[in-house]
Amino acid sequence: MMPSLFGALRLLGWSATTSIAVHMAVAVPMLALTLLCVSIHRSPRFADILVPIATFVIMPYALSYDFGAASVALALFIRNEEAAGRPFQAGEQRLLALAMLLPLIMIGIGILTRVDIAPLVLVAVLLLIVNRTGTLTALQTQLARGLRRRPDRLR
Repeated sequence: MMPSLFGALRLLGWSATTSIAVHMAVAVPMLALTLLCVSIHRSPRFADILVPIATFVIMPYALSYDFGAASVALALFIRNEEAAGRPFQAGEQRLLALAMLLPLIMIGIGILTRVDIAPLVLVAVLLLIVNRTGTLTALQTQLARGLRRRPDRLR
């Protein structure tokens, strides 16, 4: 019922200590990426889309029935992209459909296979949102500018 990496590792039988350590090794960089992207994009609508998805990647104890806000964020993202004339490719459509269905299918898949697909799907969706909204490019540009200015400060 936990769509987090922590939950997936516990489902595989890992100890809570090891699971939380591995989860944090992924969650901390994802938190940093989310904060950087929200600060660079500076759009409340972007934050409304990215933060609910990032919450499920970052929080170890989120539950599948809490996924309502993330589903609304996904619907808003899809609507914005389609309205902007940026249709989704077939693979992106499948990924987004899978993400929207996670609360309904993840428990059954976990019972049948003892594998939780939710963490992989959610990280992929987070990266898709960051990439498709141009935030990744903006982040790379900001970092390149910062690196170019840095030698000037040392003189």
